[in-house]
Amino acid sequence: MRGLLIFFLVIGMVTAAGLFLFYSQKAVEAEVAAAIERGDVAGLAARIDFDNLRSFLKQDLLAEKNDKSPIGGLYAGTGPDISKIDAVVDYYVQPENIAILYEMRDTAAKDIPVTAFIVGRSFAPLYGFALTFGAPPELTKDSGARAIADRYRVRLVFRLRGFKWQVSEMHVPIFMVPAFTYSQPAVDIYAPRRR
Repeated sequence: MRGLLIFFLVIGMVTAAGLFLFYSQKAVEAEVAAAIERGDVAGLAARIDFDNLRSFLKQDLLAEKNDKSPIGGLYAGTGPDISKIDAVVDYYVQPENIAILYEMRDTAAKDIPVTAFIVGRSFAPLYGFALTFGAPPELTKDSGARAIADRYRVRLVFRLRGFKWQVSEMHVPIFMVPAFTYSQPAVDIYAPRRR
């Protein structure tokens, strides 16, 4: 009898954990989309673990620069030099620079809902999930444009920090990463009216 009770207790805990993970991920996705729609820099920044994200990006971009595969070799000459990766990541991955993303969206795709840019959802082991952002299918109807757009996808990985989902990893193609930093803040250069 005691073994049966423990079995059902474990099943209940696993089910509760699964439901929490599923529904909390959906809530975070909706919250992130709403923050982008509103242009809420602080709301989106609260969902980003900047320290872990910077650390991850430095390693990931270095791996991309050192990728010797045919596709990796094709793009290895783009983006920042290996010696500048740390400085570029530290310069751009700052809470205030989220305003640059809003500026870009307002310029290029203001009338398209944010959810249309979420082109993929996936599990990210262990205990995480990922949202992949890219051009909505309606913007790239022919196969050539679609193939090009597929190279411009960014994957955000959310991990639990306590009971809060935060972005701690970002997979971005090296050719999309700026090669330079500047003496003034990036937001003043790319989104001065949002300052």
